[in-house]
Amino acid sequence: MGWIVVTLILAGVFLSFEIMDFLTAVGMGAGPDPSGFSSAYFGLVPLHGLHVTTGCIWMVILLVQLWIYGLDDDVRLGFMRLGLFWHFLDIVWVGIFSVVYLAGLA
Repeated sequence: MGWIVVTLILAGVFLSFEIMDFLTAVGMGAGPDPSGFSSAYFGLVPLHGLHVTTGCIWMVILLVQLWIYGLDDDVRLGFMRLGLFWHFLDIVWVGIFSVVYLAGLA
């Protein structure tokens, strides 16, 4: 249970950085336009943030279920599904980071 809480905290920190980065870009006058970089940035980054937020909500729900029901089969299955979802997000983030951030530096 402790690692789920740590993951939830780190996800919150990640989301705050993602939001700050997005707001900084908008504050500098950036917006979606026909360029590939801008389209990728304004399409992929918020969509990833939405999925991370969904994963955080899922973690909170599972933590409440764990507290109420204990580690029964249904809660255990929920944690296993959350793990698959969360690691899929990790893989997707590597792709987004490579396309949006690293390619944007080139």
